Amino acid sequence: MNRKRFARTMGAVLLSLGACQAVTAADFYLCAGKTSLVMLDGSSVPMWGYALDDDNDLTNGCGNPVTVPGPELRIPPGDTVLNLHLRNDLPVPTSIVIPGLPASFTPVTFTDAKGRVRVRSFAQETAPGAIGTYTWNQLRPGTHVYHSGTHVAVQVQMGLYGPVIQDSGWQEAYPGHRYNNDMVLFYSEVDPALHKAVDSGSYGTPPGPTSTIGYQAQYFLINGRDLAVHDLPGAVAGQTSLIRMINMGLENHMPLIHDAHLRVIAEDGHPYPYPREQYSVMLAAGQTRDVEFKPTAGGNYAMFDRMLNLTNRRPIGLLAVNAAAAGLGDTQSSPGSLITLLHVDDDSDGDGVGDHRDNCTQAANPSQRDSDGDGYGNACDADLNNDGFTNGLDLPLLIQAFMRRDPAFDFNDDGYVNGIDIGYLGRLFFKSPGPSATRP
Repeated sequence: MNRKRFARTMGAVLLSLGACQAVTAADFYLCAGKTSLVMLDGSSVPMWGYALDDDNDLTNGCGNPVTVPGPELRIPPGDTVLNLHLRNDLPVPTSIVIPGLPASFTPVTFTDAKGRVRVRSFAQETAPGAIGTYTWNQLRPGTHVYHSGTHVAVQVQMGLYGPVIQDSGWQEAYPGHRYNNDMVLFYSEVDPALHKAVDSGSYGTPPGPTSTIGYQAQYFLINGRDLAVHDLPGAVAGQTSLIRMINMGLENHMPLIHDAHLRVIAEDGHPYPYPREQYSVMLAAGQTRDVEFKPTAGGNYAMFDRMLNLTNRRPIGLLAVNAAAAGLGDTQSSPGSLITLLHVDDDSDGDGVGDHRDNCTQAANPSQRDSDGDGYGNACDADLNNDGFTNGLDLPLLIQAFMRRDPAFDFNDDGYVNGIDIGYLGRLFFKSPGPSATRP
């Protein structure tokens, strides 16, 4: 009996240890505070936003600046709990919610002038100057958005929002949907009159605005800017880029890509059973969409909003976006707004590294190893004595390292200096290192 009781006890202990190990939590420390955005027409608009703490100690502030949108929060794959610790540096109470992720929050209500009980906040509020914690313990991989859950019509418009992302695995957005690189396109809008009224404290008191019914957006932003030229991080022709689209404005948007197609794979963090290929995506207010973009050739791909009637106070058109991307400065060549330019690299040597970032543009060098740090990768630099050319003086140096693990002489990066590396040296004989795109 004692042996059986011991076995049952040990089994229960092991199960409890396994359960403890299975629960992993991601913690982020945020400050809600004031900032401003300077638009292309020179106007400065007051905003509210979030900052990520630099030392996980909210008692001394956040250290980092407040941004709009707020900082991108990446939850490691497999984590099951999210804790957001919030310091409120605003003059009014606030809170945080994540639509689509269940949580046990207590709404805050008030009684209006007619005796009706109404909801002011979807979650418990953090008072001005205080620190609160918000927890989600049923995480689901996907592209989500965190935003204020208090007086949502005003505080979200003021800029209290940001992306929160969790992948199902390393470079895997959802099971079966792997990608090489990803980026966020965050759509939002600004009504400067409303922002100034809220920031000054006159909102809610006549003659100032008393509601958002008369909302009139004057600026339409992508990633917090009214001119958006984006370089897809590491995007290479033939590879899959994941574009995470988020709309926290009150208007619907329809991003349309020119001369390419998109594969829509998920909506609001829910993967589609059957992805759809199309060249435009309907992005409703408060919605997120995940789309795969696999360009067949390098170049600049223009993406614009086909909903129209969404023109910034100072219109910036496609020609201006192209000019800015080319480094020609800001122009005002054509009307329009909500245009972004996605730059995609060619990959001449097929090593998965775009030509503009490749330290050997004509020789495959996927690791980008550059042992002597001269800007030329090992795969195109057999000048071992650095005299400017590969010649007979380099051969003895290679022979000395033969059959050793020496990355400085391992041109093909297979772990050893061997006959293959001698072949590299032969092909590069009497040639100078390169070509390389990373040399100044």
